[in-house]
Amino acid sequence: GKTFVIGQRMHRLAGRLSQGRDIAVLAEPILRELAERFGETAFLARLDGSHVQLVATALPEVSGQAYAQPGRDMPLYAAASGKILLALQDEPFIARYLKLKRHAYTPATRTDEAAIRADIATARARHIAICDNEFDPGILSYATAIRDPQKGEPYAVAVFGLKERFGQVMPATIETALINAGRKLSLVLRGA
Repeated sequence: GKTFVIGQRMHRLAGRLSQGRDIAVLAEPILRELAERFGETAFLARLDGSHVQLVATALPEVSGQAYAQPGRDMPLYAAASGKILLALQDEPFIARYLKLKRHAYTPATRTDEAAIRADIATARARHIAICDNEFDPGILSYATAIRDPQKGEPYAVAVFGLKERFGQVMPATIETALINAGRKLSLVLRGA
């Protein structure tokens, strides 16, 4: 005579076991829309310990775009998706993370703690993180974050491209589109 429902802990466990594959399916049309709008690559990423792991990627129809393979790991301090996910973490996580060894991927990579903390503060205030030639040479990327409302897992929605081309788009246009895409994905997840 009792009714049972799946609780939050079970949702979190299922999310960890699926490693984001369920959200990737739901995010695919939203990522494709971003990729087509800007003619650049869009992706969904998740926090994987002390790195960012790509879960899904959408490529535009045009050729010659920068590409990132799902499963690729990126550092939290040097990639836009990493910066926005780091900004969601609490101070104990950030303090532990900042004790890890860091290296410069390009001359523009910020490796000192003060600069990384400044990026965290900016990402928290703006809900957007930017990576300008810090991880991959010549690449400009933007990211925003969402939380899966059922599982509580944080994800980053990002778009990136060659700076010489993508840098011609007004930053406010990219940032608004990303935040709207994040809101749209959050709504889809609430209904999933």
